[in-house]
Amino acid sequence: MNDTHLNEQSPVTETDVECMRMSPPEFDAMVRDTPKELVVDVLEARKDEYGEHLRALEKRRKDVVKKLEELDDRIMQAVRERKSIEEQLQQVQHKRKEQSANVRERSAEHEEHSVHRKVRSVDLTVTVEDVSDEETDMYEADDARRLRKLTQKFVGHYGPITALSSDTTLGLVASGSVDTQVRIWDMHTGSCQHTISGHTDIIRKVQFYDRFLLTASNDTRIRMWDLALLDSVTPQPSGVETTSPPMTPTLFRRVAPQELCCDTTFVGHTDAVTCFQAMGGTMVSGSADATVREWDVASGVVRQTIDVKWATGDKQAGRVDRMASYTQGPVGYKQGPASYTQGQISETRGTDDGDGGSIGAVQFFEYALATGTSDGIVRLWDLRTSQAHRQMHGHTAPITSLQFDERTIVTGSIDTTCVLWDLRMGRELHRLKFGNTVGSVQLGQNTARSAHAAQVWVAARDRSIYKYLASSMQQIEYATDFGVVNARLEGGEARVTRVQCVESDVLLSGDDEGVVKMWNI
Repeated sequence: MNDTHLNEQSPVTETDVECMRMSPPEFDAMVRDTPKELVVDVLEARKDEYGEHLRALEKRRKDVVKKLEELDDRIMQAVRERKSIEEQLQQVQHKRKEQSANVRERSAEHEEHSVHRKVRSVDLTVTVEDVSDEETDMYEADDARRLRKLTQKFVGHYGPITALSSDTTLGLVASGSVDTQVRIWDMHTGSCQHTISGHTDIIRKVQFYDRFLLTASNDTRIRMWDLALLDSVTPQPSGVETTSPPMTPTLFRRVAPQELCCDTTFVGHTDAVTCFQAMGGTMVSGSADATVREWDVASGVVRQTIDVKWATGDKQAGRVDRMASYTQGPVGYKQGPASYTQGQISETRGTDDGDGGSIGAVQFFEYALATGTSDGIVRLWDLRTSQAHRQMHGHTAPITSLQFDERTIVTGSIDTTCVLWDLRMGRELHRLKFGNTVGSVQLGQNTARSAHAAQVWVAARDRSIYKYLASSMQQIEYATDFGVVNARLEGGEARVTRVQCVESDVLLSGDDEGVVKMWNI
């Protein structure tokens, strides 16, 4: 690679943004000496100056980000070229070994000449190998982090992953699966800390909440597990579990110790709980019974119930009967003790893999609520009035996932599309098309004050993880090549079903082979 060209493209050589003409202490001193009748004009002028300065900084930031993206692309190209050179090197070495073998065969007739040839052949081979090893060490030391490495793998589920959550403070990852189990993992070691078997159907959602873990399932229940009590339930060598504090023998026989770790069971939905979110003492859940319920987390009491069909005046809202024949992507894969067939949609619960449903996704902030339903419509609600004040039409099949911030909302659907919306204007900004159901979408870090600068992570039930940069309209596929994001088991054909952003540079993924992976992005 040409180092001179790389240096010319480096953001370091760019001219930096000029500083403010007057430092804050100097400006404060000037304001104190300014006549009172002119202070307002001076402050307004200073505000305008800061506005221009911020615009210049934002432009500079975008330029630097663009240069870094170009460098990432060039790194990927260098990796591809390096891999090609390695293959050529292996071919040359193989030919040399064959030549060396031929020389040894002729050594019986030409003993004096064969010794000389053999020594020279060995010398050449050793020289080439030493150069290759030196390049490999230098590459791994300098560029490994930038190439998005797999940092942890969590193996234990025997069905497709349907839910992910993480808590960096506790250092824990939680996962739910079609196998009806919830597993809690140590983020740093990859070991399974707890296996929760408190549900009887597909797990649809998990979320860490303070010192608890909330779980929801197609068995109509949301349960809140006390993590401290779970730590007290430890397997004994005899195979019997004990808890602290001790229980009476009668109670021990009647109730499994793990059940006593459930602090609250939220009962009220009459069909599968397909989604929920908890925040600030409030939880909002969506169900296959076509209702949204607002709960008080501390007491487990329902504050209000919104019947989506009645509130919207649409008898088809929340129903998937008319879409029951919709198919998605490749059909027929097996995993674990049971067979899970992709492409089948029940009347209200969504697919057999835990995607969609009458209400496929919810998120709220204070009094603002967003729902994605089986009719493909995104609705924005006011929780104070229980009324929908805006509808966004863009999908033709049930919505599986959504997330919003103060500027943007992103949605995924069984119709194989992901749509990025301007939240304030309610209009579609970008539409991404994939080959399979978009089962999970996540908004990445967006420091700019614009919906057009959003970053979106997408899992579309194939072997790749996708990142979309709205500012440059660039779609990056982190596929199985070059170890960038190898979203499959060794020798397997796993498809990514869920993604979740842990931090700005860490991503979780779950696949249909029941494996959760953590990536350094």
